[in-house]
Amino acid sequence: MSRSQPAKHFGDLLPMPLPESPKPPMVPRTRASARRHPRCVRLRNAAAESTCAVNELAGFTDRSTWPSAPLNDAQVSAQKLIHDLHCQRSWPRGSVVRPRAALKKLLRQSPAYGGSTGSLAPYLDGMVSIPSDQGDPCVLSEILDPVNRHLLENFESLMMLSQDQRDHVVEDTLNGSESYMDPTLESDPRAWASFVHQLYRANVIIFISDPRVQIGAFFVLTKNGKPRFIADARRANRLFRRPPTTILGSIESWSRLDLHSDLDGVDLDGAELFVAQEDVKDFFFRLAITRALSRFFAFQEVDPELLREEFGGNLPPDV
Repeated sequence: MSRSQPAKHFGDLLPMPLPESPKPPMVPRTRASARRHPRCVRLRNAAAESTCAVNELAGFTDRSTWPSAPLNDAQVSAQKLIHDLHCQRSWPRGSVVRPRAALKKLLRQSPAYGGSTGSLAPYLDGMVSIPSDQGDPCVLSEILDPVNRHLLENFESLMMLSQDQRDHVVEDTLNGSESYMDPTLESDPRAWASFVHQLYRANVIIFISDPRVQIGAFFVLTKNGKPRFIADARRANRLFRRPPTTILGSIESWSRLDLHSDLDGVDLDGAELFVAQEDVKDFFFRLAITRALSRFFAFQEVDPELLREEFGGNLPPDV
């Protein structure tokens, strides 16, 4: 085979060709095709930017030397991988929704810092209310009934939207999505590293290298005046199906309690009503989800060197 003939299975990976531009929908267009084409264009442009970056980093700066189509299977596979990775992205680096507007919608109130319980609070190093007395958290699947345990263990197929529905969510997200990150933690890498260190020491987070969805973090005031940590997981929630409605008792149900009727032949006349309540401190902080599910609820990346300083020079083995 001559050098000018394309090799099907073997050949150099770089430089790679740019992905083809998606063909416009045929006329007459359907509503679905009209929505799908702009998304395909955005994904193609994103994949093209990644391809350009890889080629130029490898020293192929003259684009006239790049092939116009894949020359071998390696390039075909690389193009597909780049495209698939951009399809899986569920958030943009920047959002067209301003943080103030996103927070206002989340809290359903004015986003100005206030002094009342539940109002937005700024991040204060060392003042955040985080549990410090817990050991290893309880694995959530181990305390669920068999039906819900099965749902959780197979969440990607049973709890998440279909791939087509997720593609539409990604399309909307590329146009801008709602998420709020505390301004201090977002702009100050050292403050963020310090807070991540606190969360890790409290057994609240784990470290992962393959996040799928990035969520936000902010704080509201508790009754004792300390900032309470809140995770803004709306981006991740949009990829999951709507959960079933929980039926809760109402105040009206208390008016229908009757202690003067018989129950299975037992006379309840004169019986006393006993009510008890239990509260597990920091309950949700004490539950653990799997690493696979954690990828869909990831915080922004942290500088490893700053984190190393927080740990006193040596990172734990699982970091």
